[in-house]
Amino acid sequence: MNEFGYKSQRLDALNESYLKTFYSYIMLEIYKRTIEFTVIREEKYPAISSNLDIKNIEKGDVLLTVNRNPSLMALDNEDTVHHALLCTAKPASENDQVFITSDIGDDQSLQVKMVSLGYINSSDDTVIVLRLYKNNVETIEKAIDFAIRQIGKPYNINFTNKWDVHSYYCSQLVWRSYYEAGIDIDNNSLSYNDYGLVLASDIYRSSELYIVDYSN
Repeated sequence: MNEFGYKSQRLDALNESYLKTFYSYIMLEIYKRTIEFTVIREEKYPAISSNLDIKNIEKGDVLLTVNRNPSLMALDNEDTVHHALLCTAKPASENDQVFITSDIGDDQSLQVKMVSLGYINSSDDTVIVLRLYKNNVETIEKAIDFAIRQIGKPYNINFTNKWDVHSYYCSQLVWRSYYEAGIDIDNNSLSYNDYGLVLASDIYRSSELYIVDYSN
């Protein structure tokens, strides 16, 4: 059984009708949990920020954050990482928009876009920097090239379909970028309780990454 009380089974073993039922069930549970976490966010986290410095961030690093978004807390839990970004170039300042993710765009729609560390620090509670053990230039370039080509694509609301290449949620984008470069950073890709999701917490537990830095 997983966080939502659903019996574990690999998605590729399910027929289409069962998949639709499964997806509807998961989305309903997320909706109900989002209402609960909205109250928690308002009561416990009226204002959030972090103070990560640019000095230890390198091109290709993965940033995972605790941003207290009720919908993202509903997907996983309150005290875990919720949001993921990929660094496309070493930042020269907090204002450099070098971090790619799926977030709110200028037109208020959710889409793949670039943001700055200043933006991250102003909207997230905790920021963790992770780096590949196999940190070679070719792998990083392939991952970044793929990620940049996704800019402008819409947000993927079907969290149970991490294989969608037409829309992306944040951790799906970061995972898929490195997957295209030959490295799977989803810690439980092969397990029976994966459910087709890739959460920020799955990336955090990946054996392919190690922690470089974190905000206080």
